Amino acid sequence: MANAVTSGQVSSRVALAKDPAPVLESLFPILAYSTVQLARPISVGTGEADRDVPPAMQGALVKDACAANTQVVWRRYPGLDHSGTVNASLADSLPFARSLLAGQPVTSTC
Repeated sequence: MANAVTSGQVSSRVALAKDPAPVLESLFPILAYSTVQLARPISVGTGEADRDVPPAMQGALVKDACAANTQVVWRRYPGLDHSGTVNASLADSLPFARSLLAGQPVTSTC
């Protein structure tokens, strides 16, 4: 079933009509980051009401990146879902990006 979903032979709606665990488990290796040890700082904005990318998963990514000595600036946005966080995070992500482009250091929240 999982191979049929990833190859486009079966829609996710049909595949998930039964227990989604096997399909989801097969997708994790495809979606996983090969490394979280990055040469450049990253900014992560997490909506605490996100149902698309669960906050706990985002937190685990941040934790792993910090443990790999990646500079991470992590901001959390209470009450916001995935879409709402995009606009709300601009007040933080734009200055972050501008600092990097200007060659200025950023302060990690690790």
